[in-house]
Amino acid sequence: MILDQIGNDRSVTMNNAFLHENDLTEKAKNLFDYHYHILDTFESYRQNILRDENVAPAGRSFLPSELQSLDTHCKRVMNYVTEHQYITKQSLPLY
Repeated sequence: MILDQIGNDRSVTMNNAFLHENDLTEKAKNLFDYHYHILDTFESYRQNILRDENVAPAGRSFLPSELQSLDTHCKRVMNYVTEHQYITKQSLPLY
């Protein structure tokens, strides 16, 4: 197992990368009703990498784990915002 700096398993290969919405709370699913679009997008990217013959073997190992990591972070943010909805009522800085 290969762990990144925050302990995520980075040894995911193209064929066993599995994206799901199990980590998303029911409250978050209701608040962010577009969550399935995000999941579909990540899965589409994964499938495109799988089919692309121009992606090097190293990319076939690295890119799916990055997609899985992005998916996990996205769900964590949605769960957090669901539990701390005051965040959505504050003015956020614009860059």
